[in-house]
Amino acid sequence: MTKTTVFPVIHSNGNSAESLQTEYLEAYRMGLEFKESFYKIDFHMRNYYPLGEKLMIDASESRQEVIKQINNVQDYLLEHLKHLATEIDSEISKKKSKL
Repeated sequence: MTKTTVFPVIHSNGNSAESLQTEYLEAYRMGLEFKESFYKIDFHMRNYYPLGEKLMIDASESRQEVIKQINNVQDYLLEHLKHLATEIDSEISKKKSKL
């Protein structure tokens, strides 16, 4: 991703790391399902050639841009999941050290 991702801060007045992890994981899974469905769309140049070569190329480039955006969303969700896993590990370590 080109911009720095800002992650949520886990604290006593906010959502728990576990709650956020569940929500981000659900979104990630749904994103994978969407991505799979999108790839199943029969994108074939035979559906575009009557428009001319330039528009066929435009259609292909447009589809590639959508795929890039889908991948960006998946990357965003995955980065949050990694962050939250680290936060959960940190919370567990803190609790163990108090024992």
